[in-house]
Amino acid sequence: MQTRSSLGLIGICVLYPRHDLIKMRILWFGDNDVDFVRFGPNDIRFEEGILKGFKAEKDELRGTIRWIEGDYPIPDVIYLDGRVDLETVRIMEQAVGRKVFNSFIFDKLQGQEFLKRDEMLSRHLPDACSALEGNRPNPDLERFLRLHRNVYMKPTDGCSGKGIIRVKLDEGGQVLVSRFEHTESVTSYPCIQMWIAELKLTQNYIVQRTVSTVKWYGLPTDIRLNMTKNGVGEWDISFLISRAALTGDYNKLNQYQMLLRRDFAHLFSSTKKSCEEIEADIIKVGRRICAFFDESDYHMGDLGIDLGVDEAGEIWIFEVNPLPYPYNMAIGDRSLVRPLEYARYLALQA
Repeated sequence: MQTRSSLGLIGICVLYPRHDLIKMRILWFGDNDVDFVRFGPNDIRFEEGILKGFKAEKDELRGTIRWIEGDYPIPDVIYLDGRVDLETVRIMEQAVGRKVFNSFIFDKLQGQEFLKRDEMLSRHLPDACSALEGNRPNPDLERFLRLHRNVYMKPTDGCSGKGIIRVKLDEGGQVLVSRFEHTESVTSYPCIQMWIAELKLTQNYIVQRTVSTVKWYGLPTDIRLNMTKNGVGEWDISFLISRAALTGDYNKLNQYQMLLRRDFAHLFSSTKKSCEEIEADIIKVGRRICAFFDESDYHMGDLGIDLGVDEAGEIWIFEVNPLPYPYNMAIGDRSLVRPLEYARYLALQA
């Protein structure tokens, strides 16, 4: 069995296809006093004290990673970079203690219900409900659509805008359903009851009231705030941008213009609040989300927070993602590397 480095061994529990992402994290990580081993959820033999995995050997001149397969000691720290069942997480925690992080990988409904428990955060959540109750359409759907008339349906375990549906109720009671990935198709139903009868979902969705956000030259926008724990163990802002929907809908996959913080003054110029006030409110909400996870005894290391700002300058939480993606190092995004910095910090703790 191969030994660990002088400082520590950091295990990265990762599921395919995020292996290439792990390579990028390690290549951008500056310190070389820790070793990294990637492994799958079932690759640790705790009773023997052995991890069967792949150790990273970095060639900085070529900018490559060579993976060395072998048996290694149980890591000092485990970074969960993928969904791992709770029972396996608990076994890891028994072996490593509080040095297992990202231990609560939640879906969109679980995230909504979690944030609702905090009084301050609940005020920033758009009204939402579940599309299904058991295997049947939620009987509250009709009331919800009549109340809000314009909603988004998002797969509870979806990401990057995949599978999102927009539902509108017009003045005549007709239901318009828009499904879009790279293209858009619209289906109309003469009434809500017919739409619900045809609602044959194979997975659950969160149904969320549509928020009218500030516009960038007529295009709706949202905000992405990535919060990560840093090399001294504290939550920090790793990335803060706005995105303007090039197709008129910010839920369409990868079809947006990125707006940097220097663009915020113009973006928020139509609101009742100053740019400085809105940016401070965005960060305040982000920090409260992170603090609430800590207070609830969930050990998280990185969070991707999707927000909206309406014309009054109010902040709305659209969703929180436990594994933020994608990354853009070219414009100062630190989200890619900071989880490794935090893992190194944990390895230094007694």
